[in-house]
Amino acid sequence: MIVLNHKNINYKITNVDLENPPGWFNKISPLKKVPLLKIGEKDILFESAVICEYIDDVTPIKLRPENPLQLAHNRAWIEFGSTCIVDQYMLLLKKTEKEFKEQADQIISKLHLVENTLNNQPFFNGEQFSLVDAAYAPLLIRYEIINNIVPIFNSQSFKKLSSWSDTILGSSAVQESIESDFLTQYKDKITGFDGYLSSHIS
Repeated sequence: MIVLNHKNINYKITNVDLENPPGWFNKISPLKKVPLLKIGEKDILFESAVICEYIDDVTPIKLRPENPLQLAHNRAWIEFGSTCIVDQYMLLLKKTEKEFKEQADQIISKLHLVENTLNNQPFFNGEQFSLVDAAYAPLLIRYEIINNIVPIFNSQSFKKLSSWSDTILGSSAVQESIESDFLTQYKDKITGFDGYLSSHIS
């Protein structure tokens, strides 16, 4: 959605409840996960990074670098971002303060790697929005919420990451991708896990 919004491409969104998915969704989703991109009547793509690359390939104003080495660098950090999303999800499941802090420490270590690779520029590749920025936006949206519930890192320790996050989350493409009740939905999800984090939601 973020990539489509950034490129001003019209699309139709259909939300799916993964706890009670409709039959048509189960038939077309190989991994029973979202997102999916349906092109025409038959073609289905899955996996976020693949979908974003396809959109970038078939629409104007490329969000990927042409230099093969920089492109590989971007793909590597997108993949790294996928592991960070898994770490974030695991944080929600931790039941005790000790488990939560141990998971948070792992997250901090990885975020320092991101911090160290960022330059003092608005976006990952410089002045222009890229697929890397789109890939990290969902992670940064959720960390903003989590950090307001239980602070796990501070902006002084992650100055470049914080600045990058502010730029990405402030973009219209990202803002338009966030549902109006997302904060409530996400807090309800955290509460449903009944973990350490949920006990801090007022």
